[in-house]
Amino acid sequence: MLMASLLGTPVSTGFVARALERFAQRLATSGFEEAMKTGRPRVFRTVG
Repeated sequence: MLMASLLGTPVSTGFVARALERFAQRLATSGFEEAMKTGRPRVFRTVG
């Protein structure tokens, strides 16, 4: 329901689940987790 409100159209739970997977993968690829573990801010690489 939240995603439907944000996007302005109904979306399936599969769509939301896959979007979360893609987001998690991009965070992992950008080095976000390592930066959080070290507690140091850094500039993240953009993923195309």
